[in-house]
Amino acid sequence: MIGKVPLIRFSEPHSHAESHLLYAPAPNAWKYRLEDIASLVLVDDEITTGKTFANLAEHLVPLLPRLKQIEICVLTDWTDGGGALEAMPFSTTSHSLLKGTFEWHWERGEAADPAGNRGNLGRLQRPPNFGREGTPGLEFDLDHLCAVYESHLGSPLHLIGTGELHYPTFLLGEALEARGHDVLVQATTRSPARLGGAISAIQQLRDNYETEVPNYLYNADQTKERLRIVCHETGPNSLDPSLIRKGDFPAVDFGALL
Repeated sequence: MIGKVPLIRFSEPHSHAESHLLYAPAPNAWKYRLEDIASLVLVDDEITTGKTFANLAEHLVPLLPRLKQIEICVLTDWTDGGGALEAMPFSTTSHSLLKGTFEWHWERGEAADPAGNRGNLGRLQRPPNFGREGTPGLEFDLDHLCAVYESHLGSPLHLIGTGELHYPTFLLGEALEARGHDVLVQATTRSPARLGGAISAIQQLRDNYETEVPNYLYNADQTKERLRIVCHETGPNSLDPSLIRKGDFPAVDFGALL
């Protein structure tokens, strides 16, 4: 469990999510001290420029006087295994399942978010803890939730997690699949992408966390035959109306289940 006071706060001008907060563990939940840490492991899905890790490490290293090494762990490293390390403020080793490179070729065209809206941190009326604050487990009744959909066994399902509510959505999808349902799990995102290639359709949405940053759902045209279950934590009337299609299941408010 994390503490109540932010440990560091930094911004990333290159990112679609510019403001970052990191909290120290709550003293009663973590027996170690920051002053005792010797190894720092930073985990993400991919490295593109390495700026996220460099910015994070730059703010963390001064708080870790006994630090001896930093380990970066990612699925894909687009700096070909070396570019991310050059800007790190401390001795760092990078680990990835895949390595590669890419090149940017500028092309005139309309971006998914032409306004470049930076928005704000957003808010929750009742902030539940679904992992963002650290948790030993989630305490809602998946069996009870799954029972709602048992009469539709045989109908393919499409679960959509909104914003940060990915993990509970995946757990529900996993539980439904274990009961014999054909399940596809997807999440809305603030990351803009252009139409083309693997992106066959773009649906722009109002952000249910009130950040004023556009959200997107991609390739919904490929899931029209599936019954949709939208999962959120932000309370009634927070969702973009276009997410709720006629004939689908009502949205699941996980925030109301805790």
